[in-house]
Amino acid sequence: MELLRERYEKHFDMEKERVYHVRKQRIPKEAKKDPPTKLWDPPPLLRKLYDLGVPVEIQRLARFANMSPDEAARIVQHAYRCYRGREFMRRILRSRIKKLWDATSGRYYYYNITTKESSWEKPRLLLNDDDDDDNQSPKAVSHETKITAHGRRRHALMLRSEKFHSEEAAARTIQALYRRFATRKSMLELLSRRYRKIMDPVSGQPYYYDSVAGTATWFKPAVLGDYDLELFDDSAASASGRRRSTIIAPHASSSLSIVSKLPHISDRARLKRHKRRLQRLRQMSRDEAASRLQRMWRTRRAKKELRELLFDAYERIFDPTTEHYYYYNRKTGVAKWEKPALLVGDGRDIKETKIIKRRRSHTVTAPSEAKLVLLTFMRCAAARLELHRLLQARIQKVFDPNSQQYYYFDKLTGQSSWKKPVTLKGYDLTPA
Repeated sequence: MELLRERYEKHFDMEKERVYHVRKQRIPKEAKKDPPTKLWDPPPLLRKLYDLGVPVEIQRLARFANMSPDEAARIVQHAYRCYRGREFMRRILRSRIKKLWDATSGRYYYYNITTKESSWEKPRLLLNDDDDDDNQSPKAVSHETKITAHGRRRHALMLRSEKFHSEEAAARTIQALYRRFATRKSMLELLSRRYRKIMDPVSGQPYYYDSVAGTATWFKPAVLGDYDLELFDDSAASASGRRRSTIIAPHASSSLSIVSKLPHISDRARLKRHKRRLQRLRQMSRDEAASRLQRMWRTRRAKKELRELLFDAYERIFDPTTEHYYYYNRKTGVAKWEKPALLVGDGRDIKETKIIKRRRSHTVTAPSEAKLVLLTFMRCAAARLELHRLLQARIQKVFDPNSQQYYYFDKLTGQSSWKKPVTLKGYDLTPA
């Protein structure tokens, strides 16, 4: 009998008012559970010899009817805690899951801002939410979204009546509201200094740049709430208001990190933009086209002259501590890790300057030590002049008419070379 109870269950169908049996299936947890098949006719062994007793549904109803108030309260409390837990998880999912529109496929997809994952399927806990159709465009549901958002905000502003039952309670409530308003205003001022809303010229969409962390995101920071920032105009910022670069640690340029996070532009959108530009060019008159070409030529010449000035002003220096190169402006005294923007596309390299280490870690102040240093400089200069005299007597600089270049001939060894001897350094010989 116990073996039969382990294999079969007796149930009661409320619609057909009939008893049926179900054969239990032993399925592992990872496997998919299929709905059990109903056996309206009991198995032969149960029909002839045994009976499983009262159906499962009747036993459950009898257990509920004979339950004490404490047991019923525990079941209701457990169900309520489950409900509160599901609602809490739904709130967390709503704050993390963003519903975005994909213009290519004409559908919505769901993006998790925490795990940086996207999916076409809606999360299971949010399936029963009253939401818009996934195939509707954002324009069709914008009006309904505004109405629901307005309704939620009005509901949040409602105050309980017990907060105004006396003058003291009303005064405390007004003071608390004012402090909350002042705190929110000061917080928004701090956030407006840290975050900047910048328009991306490639995609035409604004993004938010964190000037402290140096990161960029397409989503509005959650701390802003219902408020939004104004578009930041970089051209309007004064030179004194911009930050000067300092050597702290080598890091990638913020513009490169922002460009790496730009969304992919489809070929269709790029083709449309190209056609619009061609259409504007075809509609130009001759005078407009000539003025535009002249402006482009003057811009190119100005950029070229500015590049030459930057090449003369900047030096590339190797930092042995971080093992990276940095760029130093000799005129302004500003050093930065990023190469100047106008010199990025140029094929030439900025001249490298090596830092000459001091031979002495201390400053020479004693007269005897200063005398020794001056004598050493005089001996080095005399030895260098003697070396140049010997090289002029031994090395001869000769012009080659075939290659139209000079080469150096060693009279003692009879060898010739196109390269100048290393010992000459910044000096050179007079041609023979």
